[in-house]
Amino acid sequence: MASLKSALLYSNRVLTTLKNQTHVIYIKRTLLLPRLPLFKRAEGRLITFGRQSSSTVAKAQRGEDSLLKWLLLLIPATTFGLGTWQMKRRQWKMQLIAELNRLTTAEPIPLPLDPHELQSLEYRRVKVRGQFDHSQELYILPRSPVDPEKEAREAGTLSSSGETGAYVVTPFYCTDLGITILVNRGYVPKRKIRPESRMKGQVRASHDFT
Repeated sequence: MASLKSALLYSNRVLTTLKNQTHVIYIKRTLLLPRLPLFKRAEGRLITFGRQSSSTVAKAQRGEDSLLKWLLLLIPATTFGLGTWQMKRRQWKMQLIAELNRLTTAEPIPLPLDPHELQSLEYRRVKVRGQFDHSQELYILPRSPVDPEKEAREAGTLSSSGETGAYVVTPFYCTDLGITILVNRGYVPKRKIRPESRMKGQVRASHDFT
């Protein structure tokens, strides 16, 4: 009987010990073991997120640096191109002015009969002999007077004289060629459009005309 009690008491102690150990193990598994992996995973995510953010910032900075470099290269290249274009344009204008001066100051030549030759005689002076036909005058109006000195003085101003007139175009019969040409005789003010008001210009005799 005593041995039976001793065996029961021992078994109760063993069960109590096992229960305590199981409880301890249960606590360790539920409280300690699950937290470590979660903490590690959370820490891994933070580390990974930090690396992605740094790389994104670095890429953005590299993109801004590249754009700034291209802009710094584009500004002097554009300035150089514009300067070169201006120099070439100035040379073209100077050559054009020189060519016009050469043509307008050259000796007058006889007016050719072939119309195809006239295309190469732009701005050239020609000489003809004949007389004006004032009865067939034409007027191009309204027109403003051309005064280079006045235009230079009034350059940049909004005011104008308001004076208008007309260009007088008179037929000219070439006696040596047997043809009639139209001659722009220039500008006259409105009060001088009527032929009676400018009798000095109504030349009727045959003469040489350049």
